Amino acid sequence: MKIIYAHDNIYYEGKDGLYSAGQFSYSYWHVYLEAFGTLTVLGRKSPQKATKNMERSDGKGVSIKTFLNMNSLSGQLIHKKDIVKALEREMAEADGVIIRAMSEIGWEIYKLARKHNLPIVHELSGCPWDNTWNHGSLSAKLYAPLRYLRARKVARTADQVLYVTRDFLPKRYPATGQTVIASNVRISKPPKSVLDKRLKRIKDVFDTQDTPLRFGLIGHLDHKLKGIDIAIEAFAEFLKSTQQDASLHILGPGVPAPYEELAQKLGISKHVFFDGTLKGGDPVLKWLDEIDIYLQPSYHEGLPRALIEAMSRGALALASTAGGIAELLPEGFLHKPGDKRKLAQDMVAMTSSPLETLQNKATANFKTAQNYTNDILAPKRAKFWSDFAKRVKKYMKAS
Repeated sequence: MKIIYAHDNIYYEGKDGLYSAGQFSYSYWHVYLEAFGTLTVLGRKSPQKATKNMERSDGKGVSIKTFLNMNSLSGQLIHKKDIVKALEREMAEADGVIIRAMSEIGWEIYKLARKHNLPIVHELSGCPWDNTWNHGSLSAKLYAPLRYLRARKVARTADQVLYVTRDFLPKRYPATGQTVIASNVRISKPPKSVLDKRLKRIKDVFDTQDTPLRFGLIGHLDHKLKGIDIAIEAFAEFLKSTQQDASLHILGPGVPAPYEELAQKLGISKHVFFDGTLKGGDPVLKWLDEIDIYLQPSYHEGLPRALIEAMSRGALALASTAGGIAELLPEGFLHKPGDKRKLAQDMVAMTSSPLETLQNKATANFKTAQNYTNDILAPKRAKFWSDFAKRVKKYMKAS
């Protein structure tokens, strides 16, 4: 059984394989390997080499094939013809396809799968319209309607669709086939001691003020989708309003220079820290344990993994209304994407709340995150992919 997984993730060459800067470490593919035995992953090739904090993505049973970028007019003109030929070769022996989100690679694989009547899954991990419209360039805004219409078509015609949000994505990209709602978050159920430590930290920071206040955000620095500029500008307003001893820590790959310039322009450089990248798992959780208020001012989201991870550590949180975030936090802690003034107001309001209120909010976040732990989501994913494997076997038998 050959299953193609088509996505736009970027992979970096290392001395022993291909590496990813995001969530696609080798362990991510475990649920697919359980269902299919092997997996062929298609993605984009980075000209840069892997760095020490990246994790290897390929391995036993997982073959990754990378291609040059064709998500631009020049890429379409220069690379598309050769890439499509390579995709046709990959699809010659394929038995089923998984299309994550919507990319040029995914669209070409969809067309080939339809041509050969192969079973199709659409993984809607986020909104292609929001992702493209808010990317930051005029060409992206012009491209957004096309990606939106393509995603709607794939969702409507796919045999199975996996949504990461309960309401937002199913309404925007309705399906006619089998569906499941299962966030792509992969966290273990945290022990109660995590919450106990958090409640003590809240007392130290907000009541006795023995510990300086730390805001935090996780996101890629090379595009504007995570709203890092909004966080920095809102943080500057917060410092101006409160004169509080506070810092903003940003974790994630990419070049920080534009944001460093913004912080310098706002006069808050000594309060803003770019913490680089960390390997997933315990290093990130330990980082989150030292964040008092987690910020997610995104322009685009599905159901943000980093926000759920922060909530699972009992962190207080403020976020935008992008994607399915409203399924995680009450309305009072949300702002419209790009609304730096409202975010700044929320930061001031949260830090001036009574200790008991803050501890109750932390406890509520901790409890909400329990709905997204492995013990709850893993069985849903396993059944969904097992059903797809059965569907593929039926196709193979009939063909």
